[in-house]
Amino acid sequence: MDRPPVHELSAVNGHSLRFKYRATNPKLHHAAGDRAFYRPSTDSIHLPMKEQFPSAGDYYSTLLHELGHWTGHATRLNRDLSDPFGSIGYAREELRAEIASMIIGSELGIGYDPGQHAAYAASWIQILEDQPFEIFRAAADGEKIHTYLQTLQQQQSVSREELQVDKSEIIKEYDRLVDGPAARQWLEKERPSLVAARDQAIVELRREKLQKETAERQHRVARVRR
Repeated sequence: MDRPPVHELSAVNGHSLRFKYRATNPKLHHAAGDRAFYRPSTDSIHLPMKEQFPSAGDYYSTLLHELGHWTGHATRLNRDLSDPFGSIGYAREELRAEIASMIIGSELGIGYDPGQHAAYAASWIQILEDQPFEIFRAAADGEKIHTYLQTLQQQQSVSREELQVDKSEIIKEYDRLVDGPAARQWLEKERPSLVAARDQAIVELRREKLQKETAERQHRVARVRR
């Protein structure tokens, strides 16, 4: 399946993809290699470097797949993620995440390449042969993952609207809770929407200040020219 090169993604649908990713605010680590996985013990997603992927679609499809696993954490949808590699339970979780990735990828227009995850095909076939109705359960779970991520995105949208109400109160609440790097890290995990709202409030306030200073400067210049 043809996909847009990495540098062309923003012209296609990069904004929606980045917004959905930012709304989830996961711990994301990139490293050279060929492994992509979600680690429940650290609640973190690990991916190869972006430039290692043949296309932006491949990169974001993989990220969406791992975000599917990320939703299974005990603080989110609370699925059992303890099954070892090669087990039926592990393959079942992979099927859920893959269906969710396919749903979201289709929604965002990045397509779906089944060849990326062909390694799991045999275990999926075994599940479906032993339990034919498993595909319906997996599809339902995939839709739950999709709905959960959509809800996070909607909450992020609400947070942005609330910034217009009182940015200073958001910053005060953040400052009340954060007194150092460790507190910031804790808050990023426990209240990611507040961290995102505070960071956006800072940007907006700086922009407003700059716009005000620019307008005042232009007004002074206009008065001098008179």
